[in-house]
Amino acid sequence: LEAIFATYQPDINQAEADLEEALIGFYDILLPETPDADIRVQRQKVIIADRTLSDLLFERNMAIRNVLTIDQRSDINQLIRDVLENY
Repeated sequence: LEAIFATYQPDINQAEADLEEALIGFYDILLPETPDADIRVQRQKVIIADRTLSDLLFERNMAIRNVLTIDQRSDINQLIRDVLENY
C-alpha cells in the first residue's frame, strides 16, 4: 500500500494545487466588468482540475482495491461509494 501511495501522491498533490489555483482564479475573475466568456473559460479550468483530481483519487483507490483480498475490499468499496455520492 505504501508503494501505491508513493506512486500516486505526487500527482495528487499537483492536482490539488492546480484545483486550488483554478478556484482562486475563478473567484478573482468574478468582477462586474469581466466578460462572460472569460468567466466561462475560468469555470472550465476549475471543472477540468476537479475532474483530474477526482480521477487520480479513483485510480489510487482502485489500485489499493486490487491488492486487497476479497474480504478486505469492503472498506475501499465504501470509500468509492462515498465519492460517488458527491455526484
